[in-house]
Amino acid sequence: MSIRPFVVVVGVLFSARAWADKPPALELAIKQAASAHKPLVIEFGAAWCGPCKIFEAKVLPDISVQAALEGVTFVRYDVDEDPGDRAAQKLKVTVYPTFVVLDAAGVEIAREQGLLPPKQFIALIDRARREAISESDIRASLKQKPDDVANLLTAAQWFALHSHNDEAIAMLDRLSVHKQATTAQRAQATAALLRLRRMQQWKAQLAAEKVAFVRASLAAASEDDILIATIGSNLPAPDVNALFKGVFDATEDLDRINHLVYVALAAKAYDPAVAAAQRLVAKKRNAQYLDTLAECYHAGGDRKRALATEDEAIAFSRYDSIAATLNKNRARFASGGDEASIVQLRSRAVDLWKRVDQVDQVASRVQVDDDTSDTNRSDEQRAYVKQFMAQQALARAASKACATEAAGNEDAVARIVIADGVVKSAVLLLEPTATKALRDCLTKQILGAKFDAVVKVPKVTLMINFATPRGTTSSQPVSSSASP
Repeated sequence: MSIRPFVVVVGVLFSARAWADKPPALELAIKQAASAHKPLVIEFGAAWCGPCKIFEAKVLPDISVQAALEGVTFVRYDVDEDPGDRAAQKLKVTVYPTFVVLDAAGVEIAREQGLLPPKQFIALIDRARREAISESDIRASLKQKPDDVANLLTAAQWFALHSHNDEAIAMLDRLSVHKQATTAQRAQATAALLRLRRMQQWKAQLAAEKVAFVRASLAAASEDDILIATIGSNLPAPDVNALFKGVFDATEDLDRINHLVYVALAAKAYDPAVAAAQRLVAKKRNAQYLDTLAECYHAGGDRKRALATEDEAIAFSRYDSIAATLNKNRARFASGGDEASIVQLRSRAVDLWKRVDQVDQVASRVQVDDDTSDTNRSDEQRAYVKQFMAQQALARAASKACATEAAGNEDAVARIVIADGVVKSAVLLLEPTATKALRDCLTKQILGAKFDAVVKVPKVTLMINFATPRGTTSSQPVSSSASP
């Protein structure tokens, strides 16, 4: 069954009849979904995409899926046709199918890649609906019915999704022993509680490792290292400021300093950012560095100095293209709003921590049909499959080799970088009881491991399970922009 043309399937605002020819442009879909007070769920696909055909034929007709879609606005885009191609470019979608959830402001709150079975697609829809609930609604409901099991479950899920981990843990603690909760609900709460605590420990470990690395190599630390260490890592603000001051003091390259100023602004380290920008201007007073200094003043809330400094930058500009950009920045300083690269940097950090949250979740998949059998795969698809099998083999080998050192530990996670067919680096996330012997063993097994397969995804996550001496890899490769 062809999926062309893509149409809106379900939603109060959109119907198959209203959009029989093509779906709405992304901007219109966002606005109208917001006016309906519903989250926007988007499917990106293509007529030639085998898994997309399976989704349309086997998942969408499911009665439970149709019922779940009543609570959201659902739009389907064909990436080979307008407006789907423009929407895919804007949201940087390159894998099909991809499902993206946007809030009322058009901010991405969830993304899933690949063929989703009914249960997993419904879970994505449920998450979208929970995200649409405001914090004030959650707290008002808890105040009205503080001991209601359903209220506590909803609140716990919302707090966990929005990184209010202490409150989520408190709710789950109550639910795990709640007398009015069913046995299944108490078990669900207990499992979620254990997982949330484990995630906190893993994230704290990763953040601590990155902070230590940046401190030890201030002049050489990469943008990603600094992002992970300072955004979403729970590092206290004074320590964030001190870390950036150290990086700036140790760096002589002016262009690198200029770039890292925006990283500092993304981390809300305004004082060291201003000091670094002032240093740039003192060294070389030009339009670019003055624009950076103006951005610092704007981010710190000093509109008057931001506008005056941007006026000076415009006066220094000799090229119309630069002047146009500077004038746009000046207009933004007058009206408010963050610079695009600062927003993007924050989004990259958020994406990293979301990936850590999902690191022990293995997504199930609908059984593929003949359209995606090996004989019908392209050379590129076969290369992906071959690499995936090689990653599984490496995880199993590490599990078997380090089983003794694992002792009572059940799982480990390795985020690896592959270059020239060899694992060049690995960041390990271990359970709190893990020993140095286990870390050393896994490092020895993973670093330097060779891949005969053509490496299509250079940065991936390995899941290593000691309980069954076998390991698997995550279903979604870690993007190079967000990997630690």
